[in-house]
Amino acid sequence: MRIAYISPSSLSDLDISQMSEAQKVMDITYYIVVTPNTKQRAAINLTSLNNEFGIYCAINITELSKYSSLLDLSKVFVVYYTSTRSWKFQGFVQSLKFYKHLKAKRFDIIHYTWPCQYNEFILYALRKKMVLTVHDPFPHSSQISFIREFERKVAFSLVDRLVILNKKQKEDFIRYYKLNNKIILETRLSRYEYLKIYENTNIQKADIVLFFGSILSHKGLEYLLPAMKIVHERYPNAKLIVAGKGEMYFDISPYLNMDYIDIRNRFIHDEELAELIQQCSVVAVPYIDATQSGVIMSAYAFNKPCVATNVGGLPEMVIHEELGLIVPPKNIKALADAICQILGNSVLCRMFSENIHKKYGEGELSWKYIVNQYLDFYNMIK
Repeated sequence: MRIAYISPSSLSDLDISQMSEAQKVMDITYYIVVTPNTKQRAAINLTSLNNEFGIYCAINITELSKYSSLLDLSKVFVVYYTSTRSWKFQGFVQSLKFYKHLKAKRFDIIHYTWPCQYNEFILYALRKKMVLTVHDPFPHSSQISFIREFERKVAFSLVDRLVILNKKQKEDFIRYYKLNNKIILETRLSRYEYLKIYENTNIQKADIVLFFGSILSHKGLEYLLPAMKIVHERYPNAKLIVAGKGEMYFDISPYLNMDYIDIRNRFIHDEELAELIQQCSVVAVPYIDATQSGVIMSAYAFNKPCVATNVGGLPEMVIHEELGLIVPPKNIKALADAICQILGNSVLCRMFSENIHKKYGEGELSWKYIVNQYLDFYNMIK
């Protein structure tokens, strides 16, 4: 059975970790879809790509050589689109070329991890072979748009085999999009193991609270910053690092001169991110709405506990008082109290870390276990 796994560069942190395990047990080819706006996303930095459409083998891309210990790069390709989300004719032509490439390869399964954009709709001609992962059963509040919802509805109506990554939203998702006739695999994310290539055992942990990832309005940063003032009053050595690029959607000027708050509003490369995670004591995920969270899976790569809000699938990832702490969304005091609970209790922190390793490194939430679920699913639908 030959499988094509096609995913945008924005999910490469997840995908590289999953494909590293998947390539051990199945014949799977990984395609990373990149556009001029997404050369620098998640686990990749492909700024050397030229301006011509092409399907490039990773063996010939210098920036991907660092993953040669994790992936068979002869079965990893970058699909470079020179236009995106536009009605330009070239976008449709490039999608047609990619369709012909996939058809010629005669894959048994074509697994997409994101609904096709409208200039890619020709790819649904292969829908009888398709599996679609639904990363967001419902869009984040900061990312709702008419065209995106249109693309989602087209995808869910045409593709009969879906993968959903959290249990809590499954039934509402099926009901809202009328998907009772679909074949749905319910599985989970595991931790982003690829970050371990940057592991440094000499890094010393400190009383650092870490918030990282793209700055978007659904991520609740406006609640974390005032919560940190409370944390600092109780633990004067504690420091908050905000690491991620995005437009600040609220007034952050009151926090800019606080020496215990470090705001790094820029793209954070993996090496720096891995160092920050290893340094911190706790990762804050104060979202006001969510589905899953790659932030949590990145933190878990180094067994770091999280304080997360009770929204979407986050409580399934951060099991309360076992892997971290769950607090109500938009509750500044509860967020501060939970952060302080971890900072002030090294025994609790160590217990969370050990439990994370057991569940995500070795147990039923490890990539080995999850990849076998996918393999069973593929065999069932072939």
